[in-house]
Amino acid sequence: MPNLGLAARTLALMRAQATQLLPDTCTIQSVSRSSDGAGGWSETWSTLATVACRLDPLKQQAQPDVVAGREAIIVPRQLTVPYDAPIDVDRRVVVGSETYEIRELMDDHSWRVCRRAKVVRVAGT
Repeated sequence: MPNLGLAARTLALMRAQATQLLPDTCTIQSVSRSSDGAGGWSETWSTLATVACRLDPLKQQAQPDVVAGREAIIVPRQLTVPYDAPIDVDRRVVVGSETYEIRELMDDHSWRVCRRAKVVRVAGT
């Protein structure tokens, strides 16, 4: 993405200031799957990085859904992390004692001083 007229030093300062506005810490995890020898697999989540973050509510309200054959409540949030955090839609984040699935990246914005993602906490599973 072009720098839109900003000097590299100015962009670095903006990124540092944006990171100072992230009050929490999250652990970014990725999954690896291994065969169980019977046609299925097991999942193991490992830590990729621990970064500063902020979780904000979205206007979209919690919604009921069926997850793993059981009724669950899906609670959407917006996650903000530093511009170079390794988030992706096949990963999850742990903030405090809550685990959130990354559902959508919102990376289409000017200057990229931070990264944002729509995440959901699945309650009731």
